[in-house]
Amino acid sequence: MKKRSELIFSLVLVPTDYLMMIVGFVAAYLFRQDSTKPFAYMVGGYVYLRYLVILLPIWVLIFAMLGLYSLESTRSRLSELVRVFIASACGVMALILLDFLSQDPIFPSKSIPVYGFVFTVSLIALARLVVGTVQRILFNYGVGVHQTLIIAPARVVETITDELGPAYKVMNSAYTGDLRGAQAEDVAKFHAKYHLDEVLHAYSEGSQDTSLMTFCQSHHITYKFVPNIGGIYGANVHTSLYGGVPVLELQQTPLDGWGRILKRVVDFITSLFALVFLAPFFLVLGVVIKITDPGPVFYAHERLSRTGKKIRVYKFRSMKAAYCSGGKYDGKSPEEVLAGFGDPKLLVEFKKYQKIKKDPRVSRLGRFLRKTSVDELPQLFNVLKGDLSLVGPRPIIDSELERYGGAGGKFLAIKPGLTGLWQVSGRNDIGYDERVKLDIYYVENWSVWLDISILWRTLGVILGGRGY
Repeated sequence: MKKRSELIFSLVLVPTDYLMMIVGFVAAYLFRQDSTKPFAYMVGGYVYLRYLVILLPIWVLIFAMLGLYSLESTRSRLSELVRVFIASACGVMALILLDFLSQDPIFPSKSIPVYGFVFTVSLIALARLVVGTVQRILFNYGVGVHQTLIIAPARVVETITDELGPAYKVMNSAYTGDLRGAQAEDVAKFHAKYHLDEVLHAYSEGSQDTSLMTFCQSHHITYKFVPNIGGIYGANVHTSLYGGVPVLELQQTPLDGWGRILKRVVDFITSLFALVFLAPFFLVLGVVIKITDPGPVFYAHERLSRTGKKIRVYKFRSMKAAYCSGGKYDGKSPEEVLAGFGDPKLLVEFKKYQKIKKDPRVSRLGRFLRKTSVDELPQLFNVLKGDLSLVGPRPIIDSELERYGGAGGKFLAIKPGLTGLWQVSGRNDIGYDERVKLDIYYVENWSVWLDISILWRTLGVILGGRGY
């Protein structure tokens, strides 16, 4: 998975570039203003600055489209400078075109876009040089460095190590043993000692690849490999060259990277507005719960989040206080509580689905809350905190992870969600194994449009009361 520092540095480049663009065009305006030749058009400084603030995001978008915000630990300075030059040329041409099509002039002089281009390219190149230098200095202190294990003959390990650069620390560079036939248990020893971030499998013997890939996914280690004829294992594959050798990186989810940042921003803004809007409703419902069945308004239960982090997920209490289990209640497990009803079918259904359609523990108000999914609205607090996402796999407990088998690591690659594919595909009407498949499908095929589709379908499920 991408290091957090890579996300931060890539994110920092966006406002930095935008600021340099504004400074560059302001400098162009002042430089042209000092000329003895008057402006061709009466465009005041305030109006000109307002145009810049509104239009320069187009330039930033062009930078993004040309990969200038990619999550690479180190970037070739020459390659980056060439891309900055090309992207800036496209950006200034877009501004000139808008100026031509606009009824009111944007630039007070035709020379300003040219000066702006020169100043902007210079400032952005300088700013990126500073950011890159800071990033490389931090590598010396271990910040953002990828702890990497290379499975290959010693000669190949040496070649690839020289190619990787300062962002990678090869943990077996001084290892005298032969790792060419390394199994998952050998990698596990290195991981226990060094806490690996990446495994580069550059010596493949066919059957070993799957076990190593599974181990890496289960422990959230990026798995890269040099492919043989049948070495393509999935659709989420990123290709790169190390010293002229083609290397494939198997990505657990397309959400890793900028998608993760976008998803978090949407989660935070949406949950914040939703909580402000729903605050009066929360207050009234809390009073009703207290009156109809005295006890806590909220019920917190432990679940797993991204990378196996344990979180407490909040709900409006829908069960009768006498039947609540765990936590600050009587400490009984759900199985022990259900056994007290004397109906073995309840236990069978719970063990199979982790839910019961006609649950005798649920209060009359609780049935309404569950049918309408209102009981899950307090999870917006979890979304705001960053424990959950609006859309994602189901939040599960430790014991449920076993039912995901070898895909457990992939399931934990992203945060669970307030809603997800299983909720809009039938909820309790589908079997547990099918839920697992839906969760893994979401992890492997995430996209913004998939999230939008699920949110829209969730509204239909809630209004229709389906699958309760």
